[in-house]
Amino acid sequence: AVRIKMLMGRLYATLFSVMYMGMSGISGMTSFTNTFLFSFLDTFCFPGETEVMVEEKGIVRRVPIKDVKIGDVLVPGHTRVTATFRFYSRGQAMVRLGPVLVSTNHYVKHNGKLIMAGDHPNAIPHGPWDSDDHLYCLNTSDHTIPMDYLTFMDYDETPEGDEATLQWIEEKINAKK
Repeated sequence: AVRIKMLMGRLYATLFSVMYMGMSGISGMTSFTNTFLFSFLDTFCFPGETEVMVEEKGIVRRVPIKDVKIGDVLVPGHTRVTATFRFYSRGQAMVRLGPVLVSTNHYVKHNGKLIMAGDHPNAIPHGPWDSDDHLYCLNTSDHTIPMDYLTFMDYDETPEGDEATLQWIEEKINAKK
C-alpha cells in the first residue's frame, strides 16, 4: 500500500509538471509574439475602438471592432462575421481614411477597384502604430468590412485566402493535412 501511495504521488507530480511546462510554453510564445522580433508579420487591421455597424434583432448599433463576435451581422451589406483576429502590431504604418484609422496595407475599394489604404488618394499618413494595444481585423461571409461610406476587404480578402488560412491552421493544430 505504501509503494502504491508513493507511485500515485509521483504520477500526480509528473502530471502537474507536464501541465506547468505546457502553460510555460504558451506564456513564452505569447511573450515572444508580442516583441519587435515577431513584427515581420505584415498585419492589416484597425484599432480596437474603430466602430462598425452591427445589426442585432432588427436593431442597428455602433460597436467597437474589438467587441465584434463571430456571427454578428455588419451593415450596410448584411455580411456575417466568420472570424475575428487580434494582433500585436507596434510599428505598423497607419493612415486615416475619413473617420477610420487603418494600416496602410489593408485593401479598400476605391472607384470599383481594390487598392491599399496607403495608396488611397484621401489617405492621411498617421505614422507607425505606437501602442501596445492590439489591432483587430475580421473575416466575413462576403470578404468585406463595411465602415461608414468605405468598404474594406476582410483579413483573408478572398475565398482562396480563407481556404489557405484554414489549411495552415489545420496543419499546425493536427500536424497533417
